[in-house]
Amino acid sequence: MTIWDRTSVQSVVTTDPTQTGKSRAVTGVIVKDQKDELERERKISGNVVVNCTGMWARQLGEAIGVTIPNQAVEHYYLITGDIDGLDPSWPIVEDPSRCIYVRPGGKGLLVEFFETKGVSWEPHNIPSSFAFGELDPVWDRMAPYLESALERLTSKVQKASIKTFFCGPESFTPDNSLIVGSAPYLSTGRAGSSRLPQDNRGWIGIRIAVRGPQST
Repeated sequence: MTIWDRTSVQSVVTTDPTQTGKSRAVTGVIVKDQKDELERERKISGNVVVNCTGMWARQLGEAIGVTIPNQAVEHYYLITGDIDGLDPSWPIVEDPSRCIYVRPGGKGLLVEFFETKGVSWEPHNIPSSFAFGELDPVWDRMAPYLESALERLTSKVQKASIKTFFCGPESFTPDNSLIVGSAPYLSTGRAGSSRLPQDNRGWIGIRIAVRGPQST
């Protein structure tokens, strides 16, 4: 197996059913290699392509006629300062009634907020140049969620300093469930989710690629 680093996938290459008389099949991807500040386009051949492109998954799927219900939305995070006595094995807590998800982050806590009515980000085309950027926050909209979260957390957490409170794009499926399987749905899901079974997701993807869709 060869691992290609510092590459940007431009498109998925498939056969043409009108030419072959058979169902369309994946034959590889077109990528751009970046070496010595130069970009070279090339094809990487393969009969299986696993789409793990996060919030770009839908766009990549659309290029070959595959519909992937995955959309980036504005997503808010709060990272606290250090909390004395915080156990690093402190459990992950998800409280749908408060629209929050909490887990240890360094010596503090990471709190994620889930709005009851999410706001889509770049619904038509997510820029390929975007990476780990922040969005302009709408604090008035988030104030009720923050107040509700603080009521749920302990007094020690309430008194902790706030290191960061920011907004960034995060991709979700309509029901927040994983999308893992063979075409027409390529392997994707919620990008970067720390509470979904990432190891199992990778294992399932590899199993499908090697043994076929019935192996799940």
